[in-house]
Amino acid sequence: MTPQIPGYLLSFESIVRPLVTIIVLGLIWLGAARLPASAKSRYTTAGMLSVVLMGWVAVAQYLGAANAYLATIENPPRCRPYCSVC
Repeated sequence: MTPQIPGYLLSFESIVRPLVTIIVLGLIWLGAARLPASAKSRYTTAGMLSVVLMGWVAVAQYLGAANAYLATIENPPRCRPYCSVC
């Protein structure tokens, strides 16, 4: 059974997700500008952090779109062989 998500929640999420990403990227670059290091080191660090953040956001978006986070009866979580509950 797939959960039904209201339309207003989808539109809220589509506005908030890019906004949070923009804020985090801005904070990374503001922090880089304040680092007491050479300009090359500061901007390399900020660039790498930005790339890692964008990669993480892309993977999370892909997994969310693929419904990888949804645990249902049709898609139960796998148990370990030594688990006594399953």
